[in-house]
Amino acid sequence: MRICSPHCGIALESGSGGEVYERELLRDLAALGVECHILLARGKPYERGVTGWTVHPVWPAKGLRWYVTPFVWPRCIKRVWDRHGFDLLRAHSVRYVGPAALLARRRYRLPVPVVTHHHHLDPSPLNPLIEKRVLEASDRVITDSQFARRQLADELGIGTDRVEVVYCGVGPKYKPMLKDPALVGRWGLGGKQVLLCLGPLIHRKNPFFLLEAFAEIRRAAPDPVALVWVGAGPRARASTRSGRRWGFGRAFRPGCKAPPRARSCCSTR
Repeated sequence: MRICSPHCGIALESGSGGEVYERELLRDLAALGVECHILLARGKPYERGVTGWTVHPVWPAKGLRWYVTPFVWPRCIKRVWDRHGFDLLRAHSVRYVGPAALLARRRYRLPVPVVTHHHHLDPSPLNPLIEKRVLEASDRVITDSQFARRQLADELGIGTDRVEVVYCGVGPKYKPMLKDPALVGRWGLGGKQVLLCLGPLIHRKNPFFLLEAFAEIRRAAPDPVALVWVGAGPRARASTRSGRRWGFGRAFRPGCKAPPRARSCCSTR
């Protein structure tokens, strides 16, 4: 099978959850024998030497705004079609890729299905104009939670008969290992069960809910527990205040090694 997948980014050292999701998905598809033709802006970093990947650099360098992609990517998709052909056209982002993918298929009469990935809806007055139209025109929509599937019906009024929930998996590299003594000592984690959260401290991630839930876990757990959050964002200070209200001993201290977009680390216990 051969797919064409235009992308905003698949960097190996990325702090974006969506970018990590796509990189791992494309790598695993290639490992299964799928031939992946990836459109990527010139200068965007990506993992070299992945068997099954063919990366096609496109103009302009570094990246595109979502409202520019419909004018640039359809021609690039057509070039991949002319040179290699493909069986499926993927849109990893509803707004950034969806319009361009659907426009390319219609303009050049490409006889391929369009599969769109949907993760969540950010509040926007453009959702009914862009997201809804793209999702309704896609042959299949893949999402990773029942919540996201219900959200499409509740907020956009979209029928979900073509929306498939495929839960996020855990690869073999995520296996139990010995704890790093240096990190255990730095964050006072010795003898504790640890809950680790990786993600930006933003409204959509709802860090306050996790802090509240962890407070319940701490009260109910028979053994000492700790929460470690690796992330940064505008909700860091408010989350620190919330953690202190719940009586956590330490909260949101910088110092963990992390990707550039996730420099802060917290440990609450």
